[in-house]
Amino acid sequence: MQDQSGAASGGSERRPTYDELVAENDRLRLRLAEVEPRIAELERLLEEVRRGAKRQSAPFSKNKPKEEWETAGRKKGTAHGRHGHRAAPPDPDRTLDASLPERCPDCGEGVDFERWDEQFQTELPEVRPVTTRFRVGVGRCRSCKRRVQGRHPEQTSDALGAAASQVGPRAMAWGTWLHYGLGLSFGKCAQLLGRLGVDVTAGAIASSSASTGTDLVPTHDAIKAHVAAAPAVTMDETGVRHEGARTERLRRREDRLMTVT
Repeated sequence: MQDQSGAASGGSERRPTYDELVAENDRLRLRLAEVEPRIAELERLLEEVRRGAKRQSAPFSKNKPKEEWETAGRKKGTAHGRHGHRAAPPDPDRTLDASLPERCPDCGEGVDFERWDEQFQTELPEVRPVTTRFRVGVGRCRSCKRRVQGRHPEQTSDALGAAASQVGPRAMAWGTWLHYGLGLSFGKCAQLLGRLGVDVTAGAIASSSASTGTDLVPTHDAIKAHVAAAPAVTMDETGVRHEGARTERLRRREDRLMTVT
C-alpha cells in the first residue's frame, strides 16, 4: 500500500510548463554571463602563479612585455635619435702613415695630395707569458748547522725540487677573478689561461682561490667592524622589478632586514 501510495504521489507531481522552462533557461544564461568574467580572472591569476614558480627569462623587466615588438635599429627620418660614436683616444702609443698611392687604382692616373686624415685603432698587445728563473742560494749555518736559503722579493714561495715550477700571483689572480667575478668554471679559467700561454690546472686555480679567501679574512673582519661601529648604516634600496611590480624575493629580503634592524 505504501509503494502504491508513493507511486501515486510521485505520479501526481506537476511538471513545469514550457514558459517556466524558458524563464529558468533565461535565468541560467544571465547567471552564466555574470560568472564567466570571474572565471576568466581566476584563470589569469592561476597562470601568473604557475609562471611565477618557473625561472623568468627577464626578471629585471619594468613593464609588461609588448605584444608587438618594434623593428630594431634607428628610426627613419630626422627623429632617429642622437648619433653615437667611439671617442678617439687622447694619447695614442704609436703613429703609422697610410701613404697616398701615386696612381689611381681605378684609372691609373696620378693623384694630387689634399690632406691628412686620422683613424684610431685600439688593440690588445700580443700576450706572451714571462718565465723567470730564480737562482736560489742554499747553504748551512756554521754554528747551528741549520739549512738556509735565499729569497728574492718577487718570489711567492720557498718550494724547490718537485714544486719548483709555479705560476705567478698575477696569473693566479686572473684565474680567481675569472671564476668569482665573471662566473667561469675553474676548468674554463684554466683553458683561457692556457690560450694565453700559462699552463695551469683547474685544481691549482681552486687551491689558489681558497688561499686567497683565507688571506682576506682579516680584511673582511675589518670591514665588518667598521660597519658595526659606523654611526649610521643604510641598506641598498635598488629593487628588482618584473612587469612593473617588485618581486616576492625582494619583498621577503626587505622584511628580513627590517626585522633585524
